[in-house]
Amino acid sequence: MNPYAILGGLVALAVAFGIGMATNGYMRDAKENKQLLAAQSAAIQIKDAWNADIARQKQEQADEVARINDRLSDALVRLRNRPDRLPEPARKACEGATGAELAAGDGEFLTRYAAAAAAQQTALMECYAWVDTITAK
Repeated sequence: MNPYAILGGLVALAVAFGIGMATNGYMRDAKENKQLLAAQSAAIQIKDAWNADIARQKQEQADEVARINDRLSDALVRLRNRPDRLPEPARKACEGATGAELAAGDGEFLTRYAAAAAAQQTALMECYAWVDTITAK
């Protein structure tokens, strides 16, 4: 047998083996790239859904804060019609009262305090909704 023929056959076999391994690697890389792109696409869709939910929640919070501020403004206008303080003899008659005799300044303070608490509660509810959105998907 011709040694050059054997050497040529071995070289051809080595080249064929190398081409086969390279092709297999490219095919594996292409499959992995396709899976990676599919995973990235799914992640983008989830992120977009989260962003839409969060934008909706932020708008709902802003709307609720606007309603709270409107109610606060209306209450403050009504409180301006109250007297500043009741005279001392009238205070004794107010024991056990419902707050209808509350002085304008005191009523304004309490109204603003209640509005601030309502705004904080709205922010807390928006935060809870955000956490629920993120953990649900």
